[in-house]
Amino acid sequence: MRIKTSKKTKVISARDFLWFIILICYLESPYLSRFQFMDILYTVGKLFSVGFILLHIKKIRFNLVMVVIILLETALWISTLRAGTPLGSVSKQVISVTAFIFIIDIMLKEDAKRCIRVLYIIMELLIYTNVVSMLLFPNGLYHPLAVAGTKKYYFLGHQNAMGLYSTIAIVLGEFRLQVDEDENYKFRRLIFLEAVSIFYVIRVWSVTSLLSVTCIIIINFYNRISKKGWRVSLAWSLVLNVLIFILVVLMQNLYFFSSFLQTVLRREVTLSGRTRLWSRAFSVFLQEPVWGVGQGQGNEIFGFATTHNRYMNTLFTGGIVGIVLFAILLILICKKLNNTKENVTRILISYFTVLLIIIQGETFDDILFYLMFVVACNIQCLRRTKKEK
Repeated sequence: MRIKTSKKTKVISARDFLWFIILICYLESPYLSRFQFMDILYTVGKLFSVGFILLHIKKIRFNLVMVVIILLETALWISTLRAGTPLGSVSKQVISVTAFIFIIDIMLKEDAKRCIRVLYIIMELLIYTNVVSMLLFPNGLYHPLAVAGTKKYYFLGHQNAMGLYSTIAIVLGEFRLQVDEDENYKFRRLIFLEAVSIFYVIRVWSVTSLLSVTCIIIINFYNRISKKGWRVSLAWSLVLNVLIFILVVLMQNLYFFSSFLQTVLRREVTLSGRTRLWSRAFSVFLQEPVWGVGQGQGNEIFGFATTHNRYMNTLFTGGIVGIVLFAILLILICKKLNNTKENVTRILISYFTVLLIIIQGETFDDILFYLMFVVACNIQCLRRTKKEK
């Protein structure tokens, strides 16, 4: 297939199409997954991708980031088993996340430029489809059963999910400007994507998504106009993030702290009901502190699938074991991205800086959440591709 651009004709190869099919089966739409036919197609695509992994298994090089992600998923499976919850859903998640990180690792090592290009195209497709679904069905495309709350659900699921999709897409677009040709064409596409993303998050008024999209745009813009670029250490961002979690999420469980805030502000601070949710989740965690309660308990306990905070959700589902592994994962990423003088690294630092902010208010799907962790641990592939540009 040939696509005409401003300068020359681009060729979409059979490998591009194959990689597209494999990856989109993992980055599945929650709306489409509700239909049995589409769920079967996604499953068949994932089974087909196992053959891709086996054909390239010699290219897989385990690193600590990948190992910790797999351990996190395994710990979640063990927690769910201990809680006596059915293992079907969590087993599927563990297998899918493990296979996905293998696939991304293989693709980045084989052809990083192609991998970034295909991922970006998929993100564009998902984001634009989600925006269209919002315009056609402003009151929501569907509403999941047994889920509390008044938030709307579109093609990509919960209205707040769009923030992470757009943030990842913008970062992938920045990578394309670094490693691909025809920069003017890519830049125009990126600007349009950013504009559409801002329009969506304002239209549905998702504060978390608005924060993530605007922050990543501002930081990347600063990287372009400044010679020094974004030089804030990711380690300091992590320390500040943990302090915020302790003060805002954990300390509000203490009566004297919450009553003090209520007295000073002259109102109860609930953050759209999140503080009540965190309080309930924390009390459940204290009953099972080591392993947590596993996956699938949220709807039954407080009417939501997750706790709307990645740290608290890890404590709630995985206990101390889960939170320790998650802390190790974040520390490994900070060590991996310690060079703020190189453009590709700066882009990733800006992404994780934003991610650390928005996980205070949302949890996100594991496959989408771990995507850029795998990209970060293969940053040498992007650097090599940039030098070959």
